[in-house]
This record gives sequence, structure tokens and C-alpha cells, in this order.
Amino acid sequence: MYDSGEIQSCMTTSILVLVPKKGDMKDPDNYRGISLIPTIIKLLTKIVASKLAAMDIKYKLIAKEQAGFRNFEECVAQGTTLYEISKRRKIKNLQTWICFVEYSKAYDRVPHMALIHKLRSIGIGGKLLNLINGMYYDPKIAVRIGEDISEPSEYQCGVHQGCPASPILFDLYINDIFSLVLGVDVPGLPNRIPELLFADDSVVLADSAENFQTSLDTISTWSYAWEMTVNASKCAIMAINCDDAVEMTLQRQTIRPTDNYTYLGYIMNSNRSNVLTALKIKFINSALLPIGCYGGETFGMSEAQCYPIQTVIDQATRLVAKVGKSAAIERIREELGITSVFLRTSIARERAIIKWPASKTWIADLINKPIKAQKSTWVTGSSKWT
Repeated sequence: MYDSGEIQSCMTTSILVLVPKKGDMKDPDNYRGISLIPTIIKLLTKIVASKLAAMDIKYKLIAKEQAGFRNFEECVAQGTTLYEISKRRKIKNLQTWICFVEYSKAYDRVPHMALIHKLRSIGIGGKLLNLINGMYYDPKIAVRIGEDISEPSEYQCGVHQGCPASPILFDLYINDIFSLVLGVDVPGLPNRIPELLFADDSVVLADSAENFQTSLDTISTWSYAWEMTVNASKCAIMAINCDDAVEMTLQRQTIRPTDNYTYLGYIMNSNRSNVLTALKIKFINSALLPIGCYGGETFGMSEAQCYPIQTVIDQATRLVAKVGKSAAIERIREELGITSVFLRTSIARERAIIKWPASKTWIADLINKPIKAQKSTWVTGSSKWT
């Protein structure tokens, strides 16, 4: 099959199982579809994914802005990148306009023929392209609900959910979304950064309201051309170091400003605060501490930012040990085997500053080219401790 690219029709039929997400189970939008595909096809698609990943490493097919579904890349690094960009620009008294963009069912909207066209346009061909084309030529899908399975029907859009090759195929499909977006200058870097991507979670960057709307118009044009639809209810605008943000339009939908937005698990706001301060979790080591220290790569080594989280951890620790506020909390933590927030996040930050310079995304450039300023950023602050 790999040599010929021909796949029998019985092997291109998937069974779709609906997995509930959060919210009302009567709402069809609150379900995620997972495709059950034949084992032999799954093995073939693993080969496809591995070859595409190798080509990306060799030829740098995927944009530096994309961190989703790439080996050794992390949500935390992408969140820290956004934090560092906004902090550097604020130090230089520069405005930063941010739009968090989310598409509606992005993976289900990828047109198959458009996907093949994009792969061909970036130089993918031969047996590899033939096999991918065979995977997406005249596919069929049946829906399973309980023990009942519907009759198979043809479909012409959507990457296969649950397929090993789908993540990187989606990355390649969305790869040029911001190719014409101007972006922002980042102090210390020679190149502008147009945006950040983590799969389909997009962050658009601009240095003025006028350029911001122009960038959003460019994204609208791309979205219409490639049959993607923005979910305006999950998009938001944030303005840092400038007047209050105003409403903008994206795909003829109004995107409203906000002071807070959760991006890849980070609580972001216009003051760049992302420290979690109100955690109420029962199990300290298995839940409370990991959640409290999420993003520690960004705020680690700062006792001031660790303190609010440590206060919550200490309250739970005292409840477990059944002691009052006068007890020596450091000794109690040691006896219970609970690491302090400061130590845990400091280790995370040191790990990040050692690992991320080898990243394929913008975080590596930011670390390798620090800004010279009286005020410290995440990069310069980290270098003082390592």
C-alpha cells in the first residue's frame, strides 16, 4: 500500500465514536468525535507521521510560531513566550495588541483536496503524498451510538480524529495562516514575531489598533479561502500598555476586549499576571501542588509570586497535619514530604532555561538574544539564577 498509494475502500471507512466534553450533553457541539480506524491503516499513518516529522526537522516545513504537536515543544514554553514578548515591549514603553483566536471545529473543517494541495505546494510528493492522498480519497464514516452503527457515508472534509498523522497534517494545513501578518518588533530580536500558534489556538500580535485590525482582516481572508470559521464567543482582545482595548471584527464577527483570558492554562491579563491564587484542591501532592505550580517555569525563583500559592498549600498542609498557624510549617512540609512552591518552581524554571534554547520556536531566539535594560524580563531574570 505504501508503494502504490492504493488503499481498499473497506480500509478507508472509519467508525466515529462521540466522546462528551463539558456542558449540556443534549447539545451536539459538546461532543468530540474520535475515529476508530483499522489497525493496518493506523500503522501506515504512524509511518506517514514519522516521515513528515523528519522532513520538518530537515527542511523546517512548520513555522517557528507553531508549538502544537511538535516533539519537545510545550504549552508552558509558548505561554512564557507571550509573557516575555509583552514584558519586553512594556519595558520599552511599546503598545502590544493581542487577539486570542479560536476556530470552531477546526480539525473537522479541513477540506481533503485543499490539504493535498497544500502538501504538494511545500514539496511533499512521491509515495508519501500518494499514500496520504489514498487515505483521504473517497473516505467513508459510520457513527456508532451504543451498540448501533449507522450506514457509512462519504465525507470530504476533516482530518481523521485519532489518526497518528492527523496532528502534523493539521499543522501543515494551518501553517501559512499568518504569513502576511505584520506582527510586532520584540526588543533584542532582529525579526518580527507575527503570532503564536499551538495547534489551532492562535495569538495575533500587533503594535497599534490600525495594524491590529489589518492583521485580523488578513486572517479573515485566509479563513474564508481555506474554509475555516472563527468561534467569536471564544475569542478575545487584550491591550497591554495602551488605552482600553476596543472591539474589532474577525470574519464579520465582533471580537470583544477582555482583561483576563486563559491561554494554554495560563491566566493572562493586561498586567501580565498569571499567578494562581485561589486553589481549593483536596490532595496536596497529587493535585493541589501540581496545579498551583503550573507555569512555574515562568514565575519560579520569585518568592513574591510564589507566596500567594504557598499560602494556599500551607493552609491545606496544616489541615492535614491538624496543627495551627503557630506550628513550624517548614518542618511539617519536610515531615510530610511536601516540596515548597519556591523550590518546585525554581527547579522548573532552571529546567526551562536549560532546555528551551534548543527549541524550534521563538522562545529559543528570546533566550539566546536577551534585551539589555534596567528592568528584568523572564530571560534576563532567569540568567541571574543559572
